[in-house]
Amino acid sequence: LTTNVGDREIMQLCQDENHLPDPDTLEQAIRPALLNTFPAALLGRLSVVPYYPLGRQALYKIIDLKLNKVVKRVRENYDAELTYSDGVREEIIRRCCNLESGARLIDAVVNNELLPEISSQFLRNLMDGNELLRARIVAGDDRFRYLFKNKPKKKAAAEPDADKKEK
Repeated sequence: LTTNVGDREIMQLCQDENHLPDPDTLEQAIRPALLNTFPAALLGRLSVVPYYPLGRQALYKIIDLKLNKVVKRVRENYDAELTYSDGVREEIIRRCCNLESGARLIDAVVNNELLPEISSQFLRNLMDGNELLRARIVAGDDRFRYLFKNKPKKKAAAEPDADKKEK
């Protein structure tokens, strides 16, 4: 059985990820909330295991894992380099309004917001006749932006002038 009962208490006690309380302190802090939700007889049969919230560094690692999959897909499908700024990680975290949900919201932001936007930008770039060399995702003003560096366009082979005759 898992529950979010007591998550406010846990989040409050774990605000400083460098000085986290021990598990017993967390359990004591959430016990009143648990008793307000579950019968004491049920809690007596369960082992309460409070989970620590994900810290910022853990969130960064999860975001990097997700975004590195996109980097790999761009390299394999476009033979191009994709990079992203630290601001992108911060923007993803900012969009995760409820960090108590952990990494689930990170998935939602990457899959439902970032990927459709970047796909649209990549397709627009291709439709303009460009061949991608490298792209960079940056964030600012509450949005993602995409910077493209395209390969130089190949010059079309010169067609012989119809008026000139070979001698």
